[in-house]
Amino acid sequence: MGELHRTPAEQILAQQRTIVDATQRIKELELWEKFAAHLVNNCIGQKITPENLEKWMEDCQKRRTS
Repeated sequence: MGELHRTPAEQILAQQRTIVDATQRIKELELWEKFAAHLVNNCIGQKITPENLEKWMEDCQKRRTS
C-alpha cells in the first residue's frame, strides 16, 4: 500500500474540516441532551406519541431561544 503524503496546507485543511465536523456533531449532541433534560423535567407521566414528541421538541427549542 502506498503512503499518502500531504503538504502542510493539505494537512491544515483536513484538520479544519475535522474541527468543523466535530463542532457540528457537538451542537447536535447538545440539542439531544437538552431535549432529554426537557423530557425528564417537564414530560414525566405523559403518553409518548409521535405528536407529543414533536410538540415536546418544539417546546424545548422555544425555551432554548427564549
